[in-house]
Amino acid sequence: MTDTITILATLAAAAAALTGFYLYGTRLSSSPPPLLTFLQTYFTPLLILLVRTNQKVMCTIFGHSYAQILKHVDCTVIKLYTSILQRLHLYTFSDPKNPDIKYFSLLPPSQVKDSPTIFYIHGGGHTVHTATETLITLAFSTFKQKNYKFYHADYPLCPTSPLSSNISHLWSLYKTVHSLSSGSIILMGDSAGGHSSLLLKLKTLSENKYKPKGTVLISPWLSVINPGRVPTFKGKDNDYMDPKAVDAFRYNVMEGGGAISNVDDIIKECIERGGVEETLILSGGGELMHLEAVALYLANGGSEIYTADEGPHDFCVSRAFCKPGVYEECWGIVEEKLNLWLNDWTQIDAQDFEVDIDDEVDEDEEGSEGYDEGEEEEEEVEGDYEEVKLYVDMLRAEVKGQQASEEKKKKEKKTAKKSAAPAKRRTRGKSRNKD
Repeated sequence: MTDTITILATLAAAAAALTGFYLYGTRLSSSPPPLLTFLQTYFTPLLILLVRTNQKVMCTIFGHSYAQILKHVDCTVIKLYTSILQRLHLYTFSDPKNPDIKYFSLLPPSQVKDSPTIFYIHGGGHTVHTATETLITLAFSTFKQKNYKFYHADYPLCPTSPLSSNISHLWSLYKTVHSLSSGSIILMGDSAGGHSSLLLKLKTLSENKYKPKGTVLISPWLSVINPGRVPTFKGKDNDYMDPKAVDAFRYNVMEGGGAISNVDDIIKECIERGGVEETLILSGGGELMHLEAVALYLANGGSEIYTADEGPHDFCVSRAFCKPGVYEECWGIVEEKLNLWLNDWTQIDAQDFEVDIDDEVDEDEEGSEGYDEGEEEEEEVEGDYEEVKLYVDMLRAEVKGQQASEEKKKKEKKTAKKSAAPAKRRTRGKSRNKD
């Protein structure tokens, strides 16, 4: 097992080195280097296949211990990332009032003192990864030449710490950052971090304070506790995430204990609130968790969704998993939304990038045989979307039924209270007359 961990750590380090080279290249030029564009075009599908195959083999051998093995790999990756960060001159700080909050920027602190704040929660199935690992993949390729301040919090991980405690820890950090930013803050997270970001956003609505200007959810993993009743995506399966790997992360979360809402409860809470406004959802059209994101979008009237066709999980966190141009398009949309939210614009025209669930899949024009295959795929994808519509409608009907039941109980209680009041007055009157 030690040999296997060493091999994995070496491969991860090599991947991190390639990522560092890639990001360094994009930092020096306005467009990706030709070699990397070539790799994006031809190597990305192979990379996705290799990662997924590796996950499947590792999960078959080690079972639920797979997630714990990744923690050992993390140690090697973090060291390499830290070295790359130093070479790329990223300004990193710990907030003097709270060392758990990691602050970083592309400009010296004095130049971002009054800049907007992005509170970013990293992914990793609530089990692995750290803030440092996501810093490099986002900072230089996504937010270069931007003067945002970033608060990128590390938080306790499962199964050592219960998930509910982890969310409470993030909530405490978020409130601190919110006060430091004077309310000019964007809430953002990927995968499990997207799940945490949504829970924090719902909590701000519940308490009616600490609200962010906007929220960006990248490939949110909502079925953390169990899959609930959300349909399984059977459309374009181009994800590097293997179902066994997802189960391994879910097992570690459950081992940690701590009550937390499942995917059905989260969607229903969004419906109860009439939608979570100022929310942008980014989802890969080929990722295992795509329908969770679509269900969240359908349940929220005030949200928008951007879908990268055939994109895998967390497609916009790393260029390595994006087709040429998709990464730039996606983050261009995010930048547009950030500008709107931070300037307090309320009228948002999302028609250029909001997904239409009824849109047809592009047909293959290379011949009749390819055309038939395209039609078969179109029916399958539309079937998935129709199924998730029915799922959300079912939850909406349940919420409506619960609300009607609660309203009925309130009326009955009010009626019983009114009918009891005259009886009490008559009893007191008879008592006085008797005296």
